[in-house]
Amino acid sequence: MKILQVPSITDAFMFDYPFHQQLKDNLLPILEITSDTKNKTTNVKADHTHWDFEKDNIQVKKIKKYILNKVDEHLLISEVNAKRSPVIECVNFWCNRYRKGDYAINHHHLPYSFCSFAYFLKTEPHHSPFIFRVSLKHRKPWVLHSYPLKIFPKEGSFVVFPSYLHHEVPVHNHDDERITISGNINVKPNPHL
Repeated sequence: MKILQVPSITDAFMFDYPFHQQLKDNLLPILEITSDTKNKTTNVKADHTHWDFEKDNIQVKKIKKYILNKVDEHLLISEVNAKRSPVIECVNFWCNRYRKGDYAINHHHLPYSFCSFAYFLKTEPHHSPFIFRVSLKHRKPWVLHSYPLKIFPKEGSFVVFPSYLHHEVPVHNHDDERITISGNINVKPNPHL
């Protein structure tokens, strides 16, 4: 066996959502009456909605479409194989509600194989950052990014990243809530071809 070391850097993308206030105004009252469905049994040790949160909600459909368009625009999914026109779809969409003392352990979103996202629905700049962390056993000398890479929350923005990338949220040490939306995106062949 011969090992080929191919230099690579993983990119993540950050975007602002132009209809943030509409989304926030719509979802916050719903989240006030939504209970924790996972009982802190996932990697997120905070209140966690079900995996397909508000799937029929107009504002949720709108943000999903916007994120999928940005993913296609920047990762050129439709140009990778124009003859097959692959379809990207949001296969999970859930909310995390961090209260004082809550956190998310270092994790990835495999087996989802394409990309994931985190959207800052209700946050303050002083809230816990979203942190990308590379395991030392997987870090290669040619990786140029300095890790950990901290993304401080900006309400109305979202980050898109490869699903295999490890990330975490440190303990939330504030009385006000930190609310995020997360999801996974997969690519599948166009069934109409």
